[in-house]
Amino acid sequence: MDENIKCFIIMPFSYLTYKNSAGKNINLKKKQLDFLYDNFIKKAAESFKRNKIKIEAKRYESGSGNFMKGIVNKLFTADLVIAEITGLNPNVMYELGIRHTLKNNTIMIAQDKSQIPSDLLHYIAILYKYPKKLSDYNNFYNIFEAELHKAIQERIEKCNESDNPVRDFIQIKKKFENENRIDINENNYKQKIEAFNEINTFSIDVQPRKHFPDMDYGDYLDHIANEFESSENKIIDILKKHTLILSNKIICYLNKLRLISSDGKFLIEDRHATAEGERQVKEFVKVLKKTIKIFKDEIKNNE
Repeated sequence: MDENIKCFIIMPFSYLTYKNSAGKNINLKKKQLDFLYDNFIKKAAESFKRNKIKIEAKRYESGSGNFMKGIVNKLFTADLVIAEITGLNPNVMYELGIRHTLKNNTIMIAQDKSQIPSDLLHYIAILYKYPKKLSDYNNFYNIFEAELHKAIQERIEKCNESDNPVRDFIQIKKKFENENRIDINENNYKQKIEAFNEINTFSIDVQPRKHFPDMDYGDYLDHIANEFESSENKIIDILKKHTLILSNKIICYLNKLRLISSDGKFLIEDRHATAEGERQVKEFVKVLKKTIKIFKDEIKNNE
């Protein structure tokens, strides 16, 4: 990113309504949303000053003509986007999807964890509290500002790395498209056999917790997460090594495997929802095995 960063803010304009984790209905009107924009999001973004970096944060101000065209242009040209997704406003979510398709470097913010879709849980998302009383403002703002600055710094340092599921898929697909593919026929029979043998012997060693009596549950899940990450890298390395002609189905499963792995690690890091963590572990193994089976079948079909 350049020293002068253009930040585009997407958020509801006229009202925001949602039900929080406690089941309480929360409603913010236009005046409160304007306060949120001016005194929380814009203020916190523009207060970021490190290494001579200056951020100019704006939201779209509607005018005459095709306003959606203007929004898409802002989503495309912005170096950074902050998306307030509380309430899952359809317009905001549509704009977030456009940004995810166009570019990296998007930071989601929300007032309650229930407002973050499960598909996006392990990407950058900041939870914050909206001050109902003026006396709460300084404390809530300072916490939000610190978290936002941390997220901005991360995106500056990793601006070319994916931060959403669309870019994840595109990057994985490009890895294989950039490889020199081998046309599977009788002339490369040896390569085909080598690839099949390597995949055929590939396995993931998932040891039951009883084999680790001295580990608490959190450490055990950390151990499993590391094993899965290593296995994921191995299968991708095998696919790249043999540069076989891959079907979209294989790429799709690889992408799903990667997302499940990341989501599982998110649950593990948060140390919550133990039952859900175990379900993610089982789902990961299931998808990994299915991916390998598809790869094996594709090789057999070309014999």
